[in-house]
Amino acid sequence: MSINRTTCPSCGAGLKSAAGFNPGQALRCPKCSTPFTVPAFEVEEDDADAPPPPKKKGPPARAARDDDDDRPRRRRPRDDDDDADDDDRPRKKKKTKYQEYKTSPVRFAVLGVLLVVLGVLAFLLYQKKMKEKEDNAEGPEPAAPVAAGPGGNLGPPPNAPPRANPRAIDPQAGVTPAATWTPYEADGFRVQFPGPASENQNFSKVMENMMLKGGARFLPGPDESFSVVYFTTPPKWPADERAATLKFLSDAILPGQVTERRKVTMAGKEWDEISMTGRVSLERATRRTLDTGDRIIILHATYLKGRETADRFLNSFEFVGPTRPGPKGDGGPKGDKAAAAAERGMNGLKQVMLAMHNHHDVTTAFPPAAVTARDGKALLSWRVKLLPYLEEDELYKQFKLNEPWDSPTNRPLVAKMPAVFQGTLPANDGKTAFKVFVGGGALFDLRQGRQIRNVTDGTSNTLAVVESGPPVEWTRPEDIPFDGKTAPRLVSPTGGDIILAATADGAVGRLSLVRNPADVIVKGITAAGGEVVQFQFERNR
Repeated sequence: MSINRTTCPSCGAGLKSAAGFNPGQALRCPKCSTPFTVPAFEVEEDDADAPPPPKKKGPPARAARDDDDDRPRRRRPRDDDDDADDDDRPRKKKKTKYQEYKTSPVRFAVLGVLLVVLGVLAFLLYQKKMKEKEDNAEGPEPAAPVAAGPGGNLGPPPNAPPRANPRAIDPQAGVTPAATWTPYEADGFRVQFPGPASENQNFSKVMENMMLKGGARFLPGPDESFSVVYFTTPPKWPADERAATLKFLSDAILPGQVTERRKVTMAGKEWDEISMTGRVSLERATRRTLDTGDRIIILHATYLKGRETADRFLNSFEFVGPTRPGPKGDGGPKGDKAAAAAERGMNGLKQVMLAMHNHHDVTTAFPPAAVTARDGKALLSWRVKLLPYLEEDELYKQFKLNEPWDSPTNRPLVAKMPAVFQGTLPANDGKTAFKVFVGGGALFDLRQGRQIRNVTDGTSNTLAVVESGPPVEWTRPEDIPFDGKTAPRLVSPTGGDIILAATADGAVGRLSLVRNPADVIVKGITAAGGEVVQFQFERNR
């Protein structure tokens, strides 16, 4: 009988063999090289009463394992008496935390983000340097042909002589007293543009510094109203004013209205609620005609940043002396009433156009010409649809929109006409002459509102609302039909050959029926006819 394991008597090293050792077999210890023989061994009888030795815990036999058992298996620990060969096997070294971080993808991601940030900062610095280089370039850029802006040609006549600023600008501010302004006259109204002289290239920047640092202040006269406007194009300086489109940021303002609290009402909102950064919604809500003030001043929109700068802007510019008096009569009661009626009509039409644009901002379209039933029958006028945008929500809630204007519920509301629809009419008796053109490619359709993007002729070239014809109940869906070819008959409700009119961009003026022939009227009514027309507006005098 052989045994699988024996021990060296000299050093105690264990030897084992799969084939087994036989008693008396000569061996040599691999550790101490001592020769010895395998001793004989005896088989001891088991004590019947002795309990069996406890079995060594280990993994169950492979055959006894359950195939469906998913439990994780623990590895068998190594025996302490494993042979020396096993102890001498090479061990795999564990990575340190530093070595793991060196190859971690997080490290590479952080480095990538840092590189991107550094690249962006370098690009912004490069752009700033290039802009400073352009601003400091010597001499203006060569003049080039300039197309008129969407608001029409606002440039001066070709041979208009430059005019010196009547009040010298502080020489220490960086602009010499010889700085010139180029005037533009239109119907007795003057717009002052900074001249193209090389010394004025940084005019806007100098004026901004003067405002922020509390330097020289230029104020209009105490009784002269003015409006705040700015260029929409072009964005660079020196600017060619012939390509400019005016955007009005305020109604007419008197210096006395700019109080210590710095509150100016604009588009029905307090100054605190308005940002002067030229956002699209503000542009649409506050576009005005040249009628809004006695003077205007032009400044790039990029220099209107924040309320503090805008406040100083309103108090920091001087305007050329009076060029157009305010609305006045002929000195008698009749003339005074006519002037008051004209002023009331202009203001009412401006509010109507502002409500139109607010409706477009909320619903993405102008209102349809009428509120219609399912069968297409017109029930109520577009004027009723504008009530929520004229701060007339309570009145709007009293209407039944599924009933005609003269139903028992809606008919009594005719007497509650908002004052904005009175126009130039002598009394507010529930009737108005504010009407729109319907059909034939006009801005308004009976059942569907048009979007500004579909006014391809340009909003400043498309008629929106006019005061014409005999007055009608303001809730009645009755307007001016248009066939796309024939100019409709326009008549002033108070007599004469001039009517109030507004274009789709919100501009309001007095439209002469003599200076604007029938073909101009037809082109002006169509919103996408492919025609470009410049209306001849006569300003209130």
